[in-house]
Amino acid sequence: MYKRFREQLDRLGIELEVLPENLRKLLLQLEASFREIDQVLDLNPSFIFAKDREGRFTLANQAVAEAYGTTVESLLGKRDSDFNPKAEEVDHFRRDDQEVIDTHREKFIPLESITDASGKLRWLQTIKRPIIDADGQVHQVLGVATDVTLRKQAEDSLQRRNEQILAHQQTLHELTLTCLPDLDSSLARIAEVASRTLKVARVGIYLTTEDRTALCCQGRHQNGVPSNGKGTLLQARQYPAYFSALEEQRVIAATDACADPRTRELAEEHLRAQGISSLLHVGIRLHGRVAGVVCHEHVGPPREWGLEEQHFAASIADLAALALGNAARQELEDQLRQSQKIEAVGVLAGGIAHDFNNLLTAILGYCELLHPRLPLSDPGRGHLEEIRKAGDRAAVLTRQLLAFSRKQVLDPKVLDLNAVVSGMEGLLRRLISEEVELKSVQGESLWHVRADPGQMEMVLMNLVANARDAMPAGGKLTIETINIELDEAYNRRRPYAPPGRYVLLAVSDSGSGMDPETVTRVFEPFFTTKEKGRGTGLGLSTVYGVVKQSNGHIQVYSERGIGTTIKVYLPAAEGPVEVLPRNSAESAARVIRGETLLLIEDETLVRELAHEILAGQGYHVLDANSGEEAMRICEAHPEPIQLVVTDVIMPGMNGREVYERMAQLRPGLKVLYMSGY
Repeated sequence: MYKRFREQLDRLGIELEVLPENLRKLLLQLEASFREIDQVLDLNPSFIFAKDREGRFTLANQAVAEAYGTTVESLLGKRDSDFNPKAEEVDHFRRDDQEVIDTHREKFIPLESITDASGKLRWLQTIKRPIIDADGQVHQVLGVATDVTLRKQAEDSLQRRNEQILAHQQTLHELTLTCLPDLDSSLARIAEVASRTLKVARVGIYLTTEDRTALCCQGRHQNGVPSNGKGTLLQARQYPAYFSALEEQRVIAATDACADPRTRELAEEHLRAQGISSLLHVGIRLHGRVAGVVCHEHVGPPREWGLEEQHFAASIADLAALALGNAARQELEDQLRQSQKIEAVGVLAGGIAHDFNNLLTAILGYCELLHPRLPLSDPGRGHLEEIRKAGDRAAVLTRQLLAFSRKQVLDPKVLDLNAVVSGMEGLLRRLISEEVELKSVQGESLWHVRADPGQMEMVLMNLVANARDAMPAGGKLTIETINIELDEAYNRRRPYAPPGRYVLLAVSDSGSGMDPETVTRVFEPFFTTKEKGRGTGLGLSTVYGVVKQSNGHIQVYSERGIGTTIKVYLPAAEGPVEVLPRNSAESAARVIRGETLLLIEDETLVRELAHEILAGQGYHVLDANSGEEAMRICEAHPEPIQLVVTDVIMPGMNGREVYERMAQLRPGLKVLYMSGY
């Protein structure tokens, strides 16, 4: 305004120096006022302007000029279209200006945009008022526009964050309501939803291996579809900084993943080849320890990870941990149900085997008594021999049932399991076919175990035979022994063996493998996948019973088309290895004719058979069908009794109780226990 005032004076040819003093003073005051008004206008950050009916600027401050990249002088007399290439913005300004001039009413525009000289979009809040002339006419509009770009950006950012948070909440809610049948399906669903929500190229989920020395990929979701990658390993010894960061930090948010000190170890083998520039990795924590990691990986220009994205990724990892916990709990429940089922079957099998053994005792005993009485030419001898063979096979069957039900009598010794394996290798190589490669991997400084050596040999024989049958066309069979120590955290994740020191015996094959349903039934007696006539279904049942009776634990890992591994965990034992006694040929019984034996047996067939055999050897036999009857005989018989032969399990008093009471009446009395078990 000051410049326009000076221009008007110059055009009129007025020189202030020659004017009368009072007039000159008035004009100088007016000039000073115009200077102050210019300063007020130019120092104001708001856009202040006036336009005529044709849209030409008649007034503008420095803020308007700077926005259009020009000067105030250059702006006066020009239109918005001379500086603003956006026709839609110019038309919008022109309509509002004309409306105010025509209606003589002010107009408030809460939000409008203007493109400045740099091409940047700025947001304004504008009020426009009519300028009324002295004659009451309106030929100009006055506008004051406040730049609210920062506020608009903050509001937009807040809106985006709210929408993002709402979307994340809906996604997490959707995931928590999703019920999937197994862990793999749950993790695949989590990876798919995380990939879609965070709009990343790839999401992978890795879980720690049993020995906690590596991360193993469980599955990936890449470019909108599941991708192969299961089984990929990240070794802790190869990426120490990365594994350390996972332990120490909840979230690894790397904008430049190849340069970030926490993740640059992954660059060569895992990032550059896939074009991954940024990553967001979150540890899966279960019971306070890292159980895995969810990997969100971005392809393209480096990406900053917002706080909401990091929180969402952490929630995704928590859902993965929940899925792991649910899977572990489900596995424990399945194991409990299976254990209860096997326990019930074991009780039934033990009872059947006991009663059946009593019957077999009579059958085989009378066969032995009858056999020498028949002439060699008698055809009945052959029939009797077949009866004896059938009875022997039935006896083997009952021994297997007793092993499964954990009712057999064991003779545990402190053993070196490596020695057991080495001693069996020759026999095992003859057991398998030439097409099967047998490899033995024996652990160094192996701890000792306490178990029945004969039963351990039988366990190994059954496991190898089972592996051989799974590889009819040949393959690889590995027997491995190793020391292993299970801690509390491992037990919570894999709840099948209590914490402690164990010697692990693992038998692995590269055979056909089993599906999950078959795996759950492998220890059931008489369950077999072999062709009819090729197996009894008692091999693994027997192994199960022996291992459990030895205070051990057994676990099966199998996958279709890959093979099977059966792991036997035996508790470590203290003390030196015990030397096994050699069989002695000097074990013939010394029969003293006339000695009195007290025979106690509740099963009539067995008692009568035993009586006949003992009496036939010259003993004087007293019979009793119960503990109570035996006590009456013991009290009433006036002569010495040299030996008590008693069943262990009987109604009323058992064999041990009967003998302990008799020993009080007859000090020095000896006892021989017998049992259907």
